[in-house]
Amino acid sequence: MVDSVVNAAAALRFSAVIPVYNRERHIAAAIESVLHQTYPVHEVIVVDDGSKDGTAEVLQRIAASDPRVRHVRQRNAGAAAARNRGIAMASGDWIAFLDSDDTWTHDKLANTVRAIEATPDVEFIHTNRSQVRLDGTGEPGRITDPAKLADKRYLMNGYNIKTTTVVVKTSLMKALGSWFATDMKTCEDYELFWRAVAKAKAVAYIPSCDAVVHLTDDGLSRTGREVDLVRDNVTAISRSAHWISSQCSEREFVGILRARLYWEYRSLLAQLLRLGELRAAVREWLLARACFGGSRALRLAAAAISAAARPGSVSTR
Repeated sequence: MVDSVVNAAAALRFSAVIPVYNRERHIAAAIESVLHQTYPVHEVIVVDDGSKDGTAEVLQRIAASDPRVRHVRQRNAGAAAARNRGIAMASGDWIAFLDSDDTWTHDKLANTVRAIEATPDVEFIHTNRSQVRLDGTGEPGRITDPAKLADKRYLMNGYNIKTTTVVVKTSLMKALGSWFATDMKTCEDYELFWRAVAKAKAVAYIPSCDAVVHLTDDGLSRTGREVDLVRDNVTAISRSAHWISSQCSEREFVGILRARLYWEYRSLLAQLLRLGELRAAVREWLLARACFGGSRALRLAAAAISAAARPGSVSTR
């Protein structure tokens, strides 16, 4: 079966893009999972974002043993900037993303080829994923109707796509103009993927868990930095909606994102009020008023005050 996939789609070239920072213990496993695909990868582009550990030495050793591995080092500028540099370097027809502490299963690219052949005009593909914690325990993939996960409206309406699961046609990436926002700490992937999904001629979803997300304790946690995460999500939704309104004909997507934006603002205002950050809450409310208008902004304020007064966590819809 694998041989037929390889022979039928030998012209498809996949460029894997991996940003890395201080991952000397994990980066080899990530790269090896790409090199050992049953459908051969065209190239693996690893952008070292100024690592201070032994990451550079690991990359040099792997690159010396396989010419498909291309690595470049840059001053520390964040994962978004590293991914953008990798995208600019890519020479394949498709760009596949992988985080430096995650891995792919051996058939990820073969399954991607099947999805490309089965879905006319597809330009954006994502897959299911499993998760593994530091203690070795894990979580199975999400159980969701695969048809929904190929529906643009469903993806716009709240499904969070993991970067490690995404493959995008290079021509679509070029059409987007800009890629991962470098001025955001989080949610820059959502902002890009919403634009990509809206612009794509077609979206495909692969229900098998072809990506393994390794959960670490050094990222942004929703428990400790909820306000920052929601604020970045507000920014991501606002930017995506603005871009889609000017670049795409599907106005329905803008309405979906604006509805999400309302609920994100409600969550953000409620959290700021609970923390006693009244000035920050007023600033955010003024931004919301400029977006939604006076009467709806007043309803938003009332909903946020009510949510802040209730016990329990404040969450978005």
